[in-house]
Amino acid sequence: MRVGPLNRFITIEQSQQTRDGAGGFINTWSEFTKAWAAINPVSGSSKYVSAERHSEATHQITIRWLDGVTPKMRVVYGTRIFEILSAPNIAERNKQIIIIAKEVLDD
Repeated sequence: MRVGPLNRFITIEQSQQTRDGAGGFINTWSEFTKAWAAINPVSGSSKYVSAERHSEATHQITIRWLDGVTPKMRVVYGTRIFEILSAPNIAERNKQIIIIAKEVLDD
């Protein structure tokens, strides 16, 4: 895999459940790893929910092979957050992962 296109430095975060002191749990995010990536838009849409407009964009995020990346994680790039929808090991070769992720943009 050529490193030239991997020109965005991202953080991959994993979800953790922590106790809130009242017997419940709060979902928090912690860093899993940082990686160089290529981020490319795939599709976008806009819809109205409860009289509010919500935009959504799907992206393809390519990184070098990294064991343990799952759809329970998210990608952070600057102030942007991408929910991971899938993270397949391309051709099962342990060379790269092409993450399909959804960025939700509230207007």
